Amino acid sequence: MEGNGGDILRFDGYDQARRIGQGGMATVWKVRQISLDRWVAIKVLSPDQCTSDEEIDRFQSEARVAARMNHPGIVQVYDAFYRNDRFCFVMEYIDGYTVASWIANRGYIPQDACLFVSAGVASALAYAWERQRLIHCDIKPDNIMIDADGSVKVTDFGLSKSMFTLQARRMAAEESFVFGTPAYISPEQAMGSEELFIQTDMYSLGATLYHMCTGRRLFHDQDLAAMMEAQVNLQDADPFDLNAQLSPCFCDFLERLLCKNPADRYDSWSDVIDEIENLRQNRPLKLGEINPATTRSTLRRSPMRDAARARFLATVQTSASAPAAASPASLSSASTHASRPVASVLSALSASDAPEAPPAPVAPHAPGARRLGALCSSPAFKAAAAAAAILAATGVIAWIGLCQHRASIQRTAQAAEIGMMEIENHLRIKPEDYSKAIARYHDLLNPLEDSAHAALRQRISERCEALRKSRERHVENVLNALRAETRPYIEERQFARAAEIVRTYNGVLAEETKKDRAQMADQLNDQARRFR
Repeated sequence: MEGNGGDILRFDGYDQARRIGQGGMATVWKVRQISLDRWVAIKVLSPDQCTSDEEIDRFQSEARVAARMNHPGIVQVYDAFYRNDRFCFVMEYIDGYTVASWIANRGYIPQDACLFVSAGVASALAYAWERQRLIHCDIKPDNIMIDADGSVKVTDFGLSKSMFTLQARRMAAEESFVFGTPAYISPEQAMGSEELFIQTDMYSLGATLYHMCTGRRLFHDQDLAAMMEAQVNLQDADPFDLNAQLSPCFCDFLERLLCKNPADRYDSWSDVIDEIENLRQNRPLKLGEINPATTRSTLRRSPMRDAARARFLATVQTSASAPAAASPASLSSASTHASRPVASVLSALSASDAPEAPPAPVAPHAPGARRLGALCSSPAFKAAAAAAAILAATGVIAWIGLCQHRASIQRTAQAAEIGMMEIENHLRIKPEDYSKAIARYHDLLNPLEDSAHAALRQRISERCEALRKSRERHVENVLNALRAETRPYIEERQFARAAEIVRTYNGVLAEETKKDRAQMADQLNDQARRFR
């Protein structure tokens, strides 16, 4: 196993090492743990990360804490040891990809997918804090992974906190060390503070989500030193202005996560998780938006976001108050009557047994007013007025229904977009898994409406057809390779041997070629019987 410096690191109990990651502070290897015959990941820190017994003890202590955690959203720590002047972390191997690579491949991530990732990260961080009083200190796209089954995993727990403490002390002493990626660290980290709490990870989660939903890092046009200063003192563009598909409430959520003062962020991870659920359900935020006049955030508030939020909240309030508009009858009754002719509605209302209200007061010397009052109090007028109220309420209901239908269409489309990205990422990991990918594409087509999602249905159908053709070509390549491999045996009339090679093939696309291989093997066995 090659180390950072090019030497060979050999660890008893591990073999088949393959380097899968390289950074300035560590190298990551995929290796087989011989005793349990399983793949694990070993992160080997560079020699300058552990230069004293105190630093080694700190890493070892926090590794023990991390190893006690057992959460589906946290990469499990198996072991930690110091060998050959390097500290090594043995962890669960994740057969997936990082959010950083997801962003690099896609440009930006849709809001629904951002919420899915943030829910997984928040759940993991909440568990770590509640069970072990552990914070991460280096939440960023590179430390969030999507497993092959689609689950979200946070890596480097127990390692990041130690590395941050180490680098903060060196920075204070030499003013030349910075831990973490400046685009994601909190203002308090940028100032070198060792007094960190859960709000530190909240800020980094907000910075990560900003990168995900816009496709660019905070202060992306600054150099590293200027970026550190910017995290403390400056503001960056509102994501609402950078991605028209984002909701104003989602941007309000990021704005609070990215408050400069930790006390202005959320009080607990449960608050964060609640707000994520509100966003996923298209509900207003429980805590609402911050007041930029009194609370400073790294995000600059856009007037367009304020206007969009006002429209959204007005829609919610209209939806909530719609039942009150149907006072002559319940909304359900209004919906029922709306399907009848207006004359039937009038007839039904005029035959009502409900007691009449007393006539409205009329000025004593106003004959016209008296006649108007008499007209207004007549049963026919009351029936007409009640019918008008029902029709008005029905119109409100219809409008709300239309808004909800449009929102449902948009959510379905977003879910399909996310599904397509998941299929593409799965194929990058397992490019030969055609059958699963094609079946998943068909699943995405089912909920899409022919008219509302016509363009999206066409895109998915085209990708599915392209994948089917690619599978056919790949299958034919596998069969041709088998024909070439068995040709020498056939020429020597060793048909049974050739049939065995074809039948027992277990390489790429073995399942997809099973039927064709069975036919080839039968033909070869027939030839073997004829030449006996």
